[in-house]
Amino acid sequence: AFCNGGGFGLHAAKAGARKVLCVDASQRAVDMATEHVSRNGLEQVDVMRADAVHVLRDIADGIVGPDEGRPDLIVLDPPKFATRAGVVEDALAKYVHLNSVAMEALADGGLLVSCSCSGRIGETEFLRAIAHAAGRAGRHVQLLSMHGPGADHATAPAHAEGRYLKVAICRVRHPAEGVAESAAKPAASVPWSPLED
Repeated sequence: AFCNGGGFGLHAAKAGARKVLCVDASQRAVDMATEHVSRNGLEQVDVMRADAVHVLRDIADGIVGPDEGRPDLIVLDPPKFATRAGVVEDALAKYVHLNSVAMEALADGGLLVSCSCSGRIGETEFLRAIAHAAGRAGRHVQLLSMHGPGADHATAPAHAEGRYLKVAICRVRHPAEGVAESAAKPAASVPWSPLED
């Protein structure tokens, strides 16, 4: 979701994924991803122009989705939600909403790769948003690993904001049948405003 040039999807396909769906609301991103798919001869990759959250919701509700059923892997790489200090709370609410819908869409035991490039939101806040998303979705989530910028994205020790890239890799499990879902009270619905081109 928010595939941009399709980097994550192409790598998944090259690594052996049988079916990959790349979604972005931007026509420019879709055109770029489509070209990259064609250049690499990856017939198992589809590119769709759509609102990523709406597509994830449709998959979660069983309206649309891969022929094989729910996806085993979802990568969320949204644009910067917290563009300034005054919108941090709204941005955190969007991270909760986005991640909760993705968790509902995933197959039991599937992997969620959730990314953030919002420098005003720290790692602790980001992980707390993922935890809240799990409560809302009624899912059990394990944090398998946490990553930041690579060696080619060096930052100054005194410039914490420069270490804004965050990637959480999580395993998402459905509650066992007959076991009550998370006791966390679902948060109120967050209105979703897709970004324009």
